[in-house]
Amino acid sequence: MRKVFGLILIGALFLAAPANAQSLSSSALKVDFSAPVMKTTTPSSVSFGEATPAPRQTPETSWGPILLGGLGFSGGGGFAVGGGVLGDNFLKNNDFRLQIDGLFQNVGGDCAFDACDASQIQIGAMFQYKFAESSSGWQGFVGGGIVWSRISWSFDEDIFGCGVIIDCDTSGSAMGIQLGGGMDKGNIGFEGRFGGVYGGGGAVLFRFRPGASK
Repeated sequence: MRKVFGLILIGALFLAAPANAQSLSSSALKVDFSAPVMKTTTPSSVSFGEATPAPRQTPETSWGPILLGGLGFSGGGGFAVGGGVLGDNFLKNNDFRLQIDGLFQNVGGDCAFDACDASQIQIGAMFQYKFAESSSGWQGFVGGGIVWSRISWSFDEDIFGCGVIIDCDTSGSAMGIQLGGGMDKGNIGFEGRFGGVYGGGGAVLFRFRPGASK
């Protein structure tokens, strides 16, 4: 009887063991696919620093041609014509400019003879300072610089009073300082300059700037 009971108990345990093992295996291997999964975010773009704007550049000197005409005086009076260049924003300052020009005048020096022709050539540079523009559009300026000049005299003289005419030509040159000032409006202007030329003197001139804004 005991042997029969033992066999029955062993058989029951044997039958129950696979079921428990299967239950444990299923529980151990069960995977929940609905559980949240940690995601790695990759940035859409990588920036190594925003571009720095270029520093503001101060405009360089702007050069343009000028034409000059008017009256010259140096011991006498006559016409004066010439031309040159004018540089605005000189030394990167809008209030400064530099004028370089040449002039021809049909007068110069002190002709102490009865029949005398004189002519003078001037080449110079003048630094100018511009004042604030007025409500009417005119803008005044003053300046100073250096000038080189050469004067030539040509005269005929009866030095003996007997009808013997002597033709004489002579010349001279000098380096000096000139001062000036005037007013501008658009592409036209007026200026006066004094001193520095051979024998003293100066000029009162009309100035035209081709291509300048009106």
